[in-house]
Amino acid sequence: MRAEGNSNVQVCIDNLLKTIKGEVPYAREKGIEGGIVDLPHDDAEVELAASADECLDTYEPRVDIEDIEVDVITVDGDLTYSVDVYPADEDDTAYVDDEDEEE
Repeated sequence: MRAEGNSNVQVCIDNLLKTIKGEVPYAREKGIEGGIVDLPHDDAEVELAASADECLDTYEPRVDIEDIEVDVITVDGDLTYSVDVYPADEDDTAYVDDEDEEE
């Protein structure tokens, strides 16, 4: 977590999507699945989207997830994903467009 700004929704989403399950003491289920990086790219795309969706649904109730797109960069084998989320009480206004990498 960052030293400040943790009440900001975008910061919270960023923190959650950079956390691997098992890293947080007393909250071992928080984060995304770590084994995804070892999957074939097609399977990894589906699993990463599902894991990110579950994580944000569970730990960030202030937003509704519109879409999770996973793009695979084949040069380095990195998985890059972006998440579009909206405020839980307003479905028509974009709130965050977050991008992250899983190596």
